Amino acid sequence: MNRTIPDDTIAAISTPPGESGIGIVRLSGSRSTAIAASVFQSSSGRDVRKGGRQLYHGEICSNGAAVDEVLLVVMRAPHSYTREDPIINDHLGDIYWAVGRKNEAAFQWNRALMLEPEKDIIPKIELKLKEGLPKDANKRKGI
Repeated sequence: MNRTIPDDTIAAISTPPGESGIGIVRLSGSRSTAIAASVFQSSSGRDVRKGGRQLYHGEICSNGAAVDEVLLVVMRAPHSYTREDPIINDHLGDIYWAVGRKNEAAFQWNRALMLEPEKDIIPKIELKLKEGLPKDANKRKGI
């Protein structure tokens, strides 16, 4: 079974309904920075698409007019709220394989490769996709 990883970009209100001093809207996904940049005007003039792990002050604009004053935080994976990390996905694949869930293992190993891991572990993950784990892998992992 060949699975693909969804490339959806989602938005979610992260604060409860009601009156508040702050409202948080999260954007997550490959297009989130481009979407934010299309409605955000930085007060410093900096382009949010070029930064990472930074806080920007500015305004959300609609039809050229300011709608609200905001703070925008850009956090790119793997240093993001969702913590997408190739090492975590690689090890999760190992665990799935060890308990007999081979499709889920392959999905996690493919995901690890898509998250651009360090060059030295790419061949190891590719070998897992081709051959799985050795039979004694369960003993080494304590499963």
